[in-house]
Amino acid sequence: MTNKNQVATNLNEMLDEAKFSKLHLYVWILAAMGIFLEGYCIFSIGVALPLIKNNFELVYWQLGLSGVSTLLGAAIGSLISGRLADIFGRRFFFTFNMLIAVVGALLSGLSSDVYMLSVCQFIVGYAAGSDYPIAASYVTELMPSHLRGRLLIAAFSFQSVGMIFAALSGIGIMLMLPDQIFSWRLYLTFLALPAVIVLFLRSYVPESPRWLLLQGRVHDAAKIIRKYVPYKMKVIERILIEEQEYQETLINKHGQCYHELLTPKYIWRTILVTIPWFLMDVATYGIGIFTPLIITDIVSKGAHSGHYNIFSNVMLSTEGSAFVDLFLLGGFILNILLVERVGRIRLQVIGFIGMALGLIILSNALGADGKPQAAMWVIFSGFIIFNLLMNAGPNSTTFMLPVEIFPTEMRGTIHGLAAFCSKIGAVSGVFFLPMVMHWLGIKNMLCGIAVICLAASGITLLCRIFIGSKPFQKTPRKSQPAKASQDKRETLTH
Repeated sequence: MTNKNQVATNLNEMLDEAKFSKLHLYVWILAAMGIFLEGYCIFSIGVALPLIKNNFELVYWQLGLSGVSTLLGAAIGSLISGRLADIFGRRFFFTFNMLIAVVGALLSGLSSDVYMLSVCQFIVGYAAGSDYPIAASYVTELMPSHLRGRLLIAAFSFQSVGMIFAALSGIGIMLMLPDQIFSWRLYLTFLALPAVIVLFLRSYVPESPRWLLLQGRVHDAAKIIRKYVPYKMKVIERILIEEQEYQETLINKHGQCYHELLTPKYIWRTILVTIPWFLMDVATYGIGIFTPLIITDIVSKGAHSGHYNIFSNVMLSTEGSAFVDLFLLGGFILNILLVERVGRIRLQVIGFIGMALGLIILSNALGADGKPQAAMWVIFSGFIIFNLLMNAGPNSTTFMLPVEIFPTEMRGTIHGLAAFCSKIGAVSGVFFLPMVMHWLGIKNMLCGIAVICLAASGITLLCRIFIGSKPFQKTPRKSQPAKASQDKRETLTH
């Protein structure tokens, strides 16, 4: 190993072995808040859609366009920003994303028709999707190694917190302003408030020191690392003195990044982090974003004709959605408790099977015409099992795997590509779901998504066979031998 590489290795080790500090917590909270806003903006458009549909008198394809615009923006944002963050650094885009979110949210409330609304929601989605790879990279590159996996999932769990907050704020806004035209406008605009706060706080976040080391900017990286390990100031100074010539930039590894993802070394890892996430989001967003509409449809068919008006239907479905979404948070908690014991791949497989089981229960509780044939607790149990196992498994693991099994120079790019594929899956689910539900009925639509979940489980197992076991080794504790820690670092960086 060259002296130059030894310097980078020593500094990286300090980050791996650092004590969890207030600065770690500060960066983690701001990464989590980006995921929170993504959950809010995705769920809020789902809650607002029934009111928007009634306000603009939308036909089915316009309803699909309204729902899909946010996700399409998220797909493009994750692909572009992930790549740019690997080339130009994490910090600028980490802050700039929130400015885009503020602009998109404010314009959404001023939309004059469904087409302007779709453009504005595309902007909001772009900001939310851009945050995926950058927030994941920040948490992976700055957190101590023994906490990294759990903190990554804990940050991602704020997606569910955002969805629950969106449901509660939607209920509050509709109660205070029972005018369906103004309530949805205020509801979509409300996102700008937390986005402004996050924008201000993120302006103080430093650049990722691991990215700086990759660029050969060791002195800049050392200044930041001092803040995370102030008790090792003398060690850092000694390392810098020993390497006076460490100023030249390392060989740029970004140019062939996409090509490398398709080489025999990475091809099965690329398939693992893209295809299952794509299929999961067909199910996750196809069901999740239209949960209020699905519940509204089920409840209204089970009630006497004319018993509910549009506003009371939206209120009822939003309350039901808020209840079942509590189990999304429960799923994340299960993942945090089990991920190091059970492993990423096993949880992903079990989760996909559990999602299919929940959809089958829900489907069997409905008749061919979509009317409930079982008690409402059975119907809600299907939603609950789906949400719980989804977040305990694939919704967590698909977010973790790209940044864990690829090296630093590819981390933003691969997570951006994986998130792009996932959002294309989400776009497919959201755009076609209203039409499929209209043509085939809710029951058949749910069975089709269950098959997709089972297919994703099989693909995960196939990739696991071809990749082998090394990338999925458990994170070592500090008390384990040094060699085990080195093996783990090689897994995360090489």
